[in-house]
Amino acid sequence: MSDTSPDLSKLSGELYRQWEKGMAQWWDQVLESPAFLSGMGQSLSGQAQARANYEQAVDQTLEQLHIPSRKDFIRLTRVATMLEDKLLSLEDKLLAVSDQLAAQERETLLARVDAAEARIEAREQLAALQARLDALEGKAAPAATEPAEQKGRARRGKEESA
Repeated sequence: MSDTSPDLSKLSGELYRQWEKGMAQWWDQVLESPAFLSGMGQSLSGQAQARANYEQAVDQTLEQLHIPSRKDFIRLTRVATMLEDKLLSLEDKLLAVSDQLAAQERETLLARVDAAEARIEAREQLAALQARLDALEGKAAPAATEPAEQKGRARRGKEESA
């Protein structure tokens, strides 16, 4: 082949670009045409009406056969969703109350432990005071009528019953 022959790939590429440009212009004119848009709108409206009629006929048939329809399932789903929301709300409240009870239980246990420790400390202080009192009584009255151990028991019994 000689260098003077036309390059067919460039020529076919140029023809394709011209065809594509022409088609794009034609489609733009068609899609912007009021007659085309009106026809498409009417077609879409007719399809929507046909679908509504079909769904209504299906619902009527299902109702006659005593089978739940799509509307029944939608209604049931809404009720189930509302019940689920209420259940989740109650569950959240229950968890909050449970957390409050656990916190109060912890506080109560800590208060009981503190009270028990205070009682033990008070008993130890009373025992120390009793020992000091017994020691002072022993120095002041060596010939007591009751032994010191019996006096301590008698006093402790009175304190514990009080």
